Amino acid sequence: GPEGSRSLLLDVHREPVMSEHPYGWLSLLPPIVAIVLAMATRRVIPSLLLGILASAAVLEQGAIAPTIERFVALQLWPALVETSKLQVFAFTMLMGSMVAIVSRSGGMLGLVDTFAGLARTPRMAQFTGWLLGLFVFFDDYANTLLLGKTLQPLTDRLRVSREKLAYIVDSTAAPVAGLALVSTWVATEIAYIADGLAKVPGGAELNAAELFIDSLPYRFYVWLALLLVPLLALMGRDFGPMLAAERRARRGETDRSGAGGEATLPVDELEASPGVPTRWWNAVLPVGLTVAAVVAFLYRSGVDPEVPDQTWRDIFGNADPFGSLVWGALVGVVGAMALILPQRILSWQETLDAAWIGATKMVPALTILWLAGALSAATGNDASGDDEATAAAFAADVEWGVWSIGERAETTEDRQAGFVALQEKGFDAARLWAVARGLGLTDGQAAALLPLGTGPTPAVEPYPHRAYRLYTGEFLWGLIGERIAPAWLPTLVFILAALIAFSTGTSWGTMALLMP
Repeated sequence: GPEGSRSLLLDVHREPVMSEHPYGWLSLLPPIVAIVLAMATRRVIPSLLLGILASAAVLEQGAIAPTIERFVALQLWPALVETSKLQVFAFTMLMGSMVAIVSRSGGMLGLVDTFAGLARTPRMAQFTGWLLGLFVFFDDYANTLLLGKTLQPLTDRLRVSREKLAYIVDSTAAPVAGLALVSTWVATEIAYIADGLAKVPGGAELNAAELFIDSLPYRFYVWLALLLVPLLALMGRDFGPMLAAERRARRGETDRSGAGGEATLPVDELEASPGVPTRWWNAVLPVGLTVAAVVAFLYRSGVDPEVPDQTWRDIFGNADPFGSLVWGALVGVVGAMALILPQRILSWQETLDAAWIGATKMVPALTILWLAGALSAATGNDASGDDEATAAAFAADVEWGVWSIGERAETTEDRQAGFVALQEKGFDAARLWAVARGLGLTDGQAAALLPLGTGPTPAVEPYPHRAYRLYTGEFLWGLIGERIAPAWLPTLVFILAALIAFSTGTSWGTMALLMP
């Protein structure tokens, strides 16, 4: 009946207003589940899903049906349709399409061939791999995929070990993508940073893109990784297993199939077909056009004609990073098509097929981003990520409160008791005041009837969204905030990130688990 259905609406508000943490140790369960399972199974996506499911179970006190409903409708769906996330998805898939078109048309192979003509010694082959790795800055996956395949014949011919090639490619792919201002990493990292800022008091006033730019000089790992590759190449100072591998390669033993490697890298559907003309400008021009378009859109969205003496920091700090990246990537895709189709290198259908394949290759990374956003929201401290669900629940609570007091209260004392009962059900000051207005009370009447500390300006509530969020960060801070010196936090985070990255094999997954 109506009363039973309304009582179910109140079940999400289980506890009265309190200063104690509403979930305690249980608030740590979702991230622990996600991190431990990711390290144990090396499968980030199922681990994140189970972490989100654990958060839903904690919020719903283990009730099966409400847990499943929250998991799907209030956690996964809002994280998927959030505007900034959709923009990141669009940018990343467009970049994947552009990379695929460039690769399938032979542009990347032409660029490699151009540089390969300069390499005549093992040392110069390694240095060439590093230079090309710096150029393919727009995506780490594309960097590894393109350079790993195209450089292998060159390094085999010049007797550079497959182990050294893998090191060169991997030590340029992720680091350069993490520093580039236009890459799939930029959009993703800014999204993660924004998720984290949402949990910090006053964090909403900070600009995630500006914070990302500010962090670039302090990314010591990626700077040193990029510096170490040419140093080792030019100095020839190898050690340990790499030294043994290089000595074998100098003897002509570059193919180590018997040592667990494959004789050749697997054929990829984006590899240029035999006989396709390899022209370096088919790679350079689309990438350059994309970078120029992104910078132009950033400037256009960030400049304010009414504000004099704007610095570049002011302009790019006020810019719309996600929208600019999307439009810039779209310009890059269209530009690549307009450049390659007139050359008759690929047919229209082949171009569309390559674009589709390139976009779909980004899906696993985007799935991680989606699930990381959902887990971040569940363990956070606000309900801004699912405004519609929050507003609906708020309205349902107010409707129930108006009905409850209006139906049952006959005297002033009854109304006072009704407001106290609502507060004990978990109604915060905002809900109590909305109920009073719903009953048609004046400000004076409401102030006389509502519990102490409640007024037109809602009282400060330490956990106002505890029906939707776990406040994990607040619990962790209360647990270790006074026990660990802040100076140790970077080291501890670095060690934890290294363990997770080594165990799971994914940088995107590590960022998704830790950064928010």
